[in-house]
Amino acid sequence: MIKRLILFFHLFIAAAGYGQHLNDILTVTKVQTVNSDSINIFTIKLSDSIKIEMVLVEEGSYNMGSDKGYSNESPVRRVQVSDFLMGRFEVTQELWYFVMRHNPSYFSDCENCPVERITWPDAMQFIERLNELTKLHFRLPTEAEWEYAASGGRINRKVFKYSGSSKTDEVAWFKTNAGSRTHPVGTKKSNSLGLFDMSGNVYEWTRDWMGKYRKDQKLNPKGPEKGKARVIRGGCWHDTEEGCRIKCRVEMKPAEKNGCVGMRLVHDATPFRD
Repeated sequence: MIKRLILFFHLFIAAAGYGQHLNDILTVTKVQTVNSDSINIFTIKLSDSIKIEMVLVEEGSYNMGSDKGYSNESPVRRVQVSDFLMGRFEVTQELWYFVMRHNPSYFSDCENCPVERITWPDAMQFIERLNELTKLHFRLPTEAEWEYAASGGRINRKVFKYSGSSKTDEVAWFKTNAGSRTHPVGTKKSNSLGLFDMSGNVYEWTRDWMGKYRKDQKLNPKGPEKGKARVIRGGCWHDTEEGCRIKCRVEMKPAEKNGCVGMRLVHDATPFRD
């Protein structure tokens, strides 16, 4: 018996053509099955073939960090995160090209694979242009938001080492199974929030500078105000199982890029609930 209640909210955004501002037209469609959990998915349709699916991650608290991993994962602290929406998939090459009109990816033969070889400023420029097109306010996730969502948010009932499973191969494209390249998004098992590839495929830029966790930050914690390297999360196709752990933190200079690093979108939840 299927036990899932999924509400699909479709934002159909019409445009006269590329380069013009998209009209902010909202249409709501609800598709329901039966489940003890509920997952809210907001679909922003940019064209007949291009869409962005955003999952509602409801507010909650969790233990951020780990005392059993690398030194930069501690100290463990209890933090609270407010509602937000997170991209169900990593930003694909198809979506990137629609917005930017070029494809920087090393593995450019796969439009449904995650975009990669992007710097942190590249990610910010993409978001700026996407926001101009949609009249919305997309951004990158904080580390706290990323880890909370990867863990399954408030509907998570099990503690997994990776996002959605303690078996890497079920949820991640990594060094052992990826064949030395990226793969189409959403082809592995999702986590309990319906988010795909939070472990493996490509690392994902966050908005935070790398820094030591502060125990005094309890509500929507953010990284230091300045730094030399940003935090990337999630592991990638070239990484070992260790890099794909939910708790693993990796630093990267904002101007650096390689075929292992991409991005995922986040949006504040309030505008979608009004």
